[in-house]
Amino acid sequence: MNVLLIESSELLRERYTRILSSVTEIKTLTIALNSKKSIDIIKDNKPEAIIIAQELNSDTYKSIIIKIRAICSEVIIIILTSNPFSQMEKLGLKWGADYILDKSSGFEELPDLFKKFRIVNTF
Repeated sequence: MNVLLIESSELLRERYTRILSSVTEIKTLTIALNSKKSIDIIKDNKPEAIIIAQELNSDTYKSIIIKIRAICSEVIIIILTSNPFSQMEKLGLKWGADYILDKSSGFEELPDLFKKFRIVNTF
């Protein structure tokens, strides 16, 4: 599986990379430092899953998810946010995200989530 991680923080990128490197379902992990740069990477690499871990405001989340869906409608979109309130989750799902996880603890769920994708999908 080809995965794109969008995260501006070097410390968090290292943490997510370390966690995701053990996931055998992930064949390629590409990093984008921000959501603007991610659009070109998405067009070029056609990832099967995108993790948006960069903190964004609601309008930017909405905008990037809509752009991603326009480029590749079948991609799995996972948002890691420090604002995991039910309103954010409802909005993220409404805009087209597949999963909303709490950034402080949800990143630990990523390996199991990718194993679930392997069972459900054939990549």
